[in-house]
Amino acid sequence: MIGRPGHEVAELEPTGQITVTSADGTIRHYAADVTVLAAGNGNRPILRTLDVDFPTHPSTGGEQAGVEPSAVGLIATTGPVETGIRHVIHAPGISIRPARNGGVVFTDSPTGAQWKPDDPRIWTVPALLLDRARMLYPALGNAMTETVTLGTRVLPNDGVTISDWITERSSVYAVATHSGVTLAAHLAEVVSEEVLTGQRHESLRPFGLTRFAS
Repeated sequence: MIGRPGHEVAELEPTGQITVTSADGTIRHYAADVTVLAAGNGNRPILRTLDVDFPTHPSTGGEQAGVEPSAVGLIATTGPVETGIRHVIHAPGISIRPARNGGVVFTDSPTGAQWKPDDPRIWTVPALLLDRARMLYPALGNAMTETVTLGTRVLPNDGVTISDWITERSSVYAVATHSGVTLAAHLAEVVSEEVLTGQRHESLRPFGLTRFAS
């Protein structure tokens, strides 16, 4: 595994060789026995260099006729709070979990997804969600939002995980899921097992690419 922050994949070949470019225009080539793509919405443009139409919703409008772009994902984090939350909470209109900084992380997919990323009304969502969190946990009454992160959610065309080989020669493997927070640890284990041993874990059998063949 090679970490190259700030580099962009320019081309992926069926052999698994990768060409990347850096911000200063430097081009580098890397060869690998197996390339695993877990780049979220980046899987689509990378696999397009292999002429593969990866079945996830596009991250921007107009990329795929008749398919809506993925919804906005908004996650906000408070500063440290005196009374912490020790587990994940899913309630109507709000989801909360502990944050590493001693605060809480809160979100609600339908509330954030109703606006486009460039719509200024998206910035009313953090205050609305914090109010909902305070109603659920009055101890958050003095909590203040410290950071807000906007992103584009990864959404396979049928809504559930994709985990499969892309090439017949078992040189390129791709994973995409809408449920990364809950499935990441399991996917890391079973995908590694499949890549290293060639044995497909029972839990992955329904989530191959053949289901999109029609």
